Amino acid sequence: MRIIYKILTIIFFSLLLNNCGYTPLYKNLSDTNFSISIVEISGDREVNNYIQTNLKKYSLTEKEVNFGLIIKTKSDKVIIAKDTTGAASDYKITINSDFDITSRDINRKITISESFNMKSFTDKSEENNYENNLKINLSEIIIQKLILKLSQLK
Repeated sequence: MRIIYKILTIIFFSLLLNNCGYTPLYKNLSDTNFSISIVEISGDREVNNYIQTNLKKYSLTEKEVNFGLIIKTKSDKVIIAKDTTGAASDYKITINSDFDITSRDINRKITISESFNMKSFTDKSEENNYENNLKINLSEIIIQKLILKLSQLK
């Protein structure tokens, strides 16, 4: 009797979750109906290069809606904790991005900020590599949020 109850419960919840209408938020971001042209870009060079490279796929063809972007980025690395010797043990990496969006009938400014706390490494070259990977990952999140907001604007 208990086994039948467990099986029925599993079937019920699987059917419930399967038919609830859930769709992933970033599912079809590549199937957008707009194009992006970068008018001006300034700020952190590494972050800008990554953003510019990843936004190129949205500027290859002219679409129904064309957005012009002025991008300003800033990245900060702030010490948030020190060990007993006074050396930094934890950092907070923050990337702030300001996007001025212009289109035929849209003039809007969007600010997207992402941050991550990281531990200090004994090997500084390894720490620099990790920090660069974090900047790339945070930039990817910023790009996804920007594309989502642009798809909502049109």
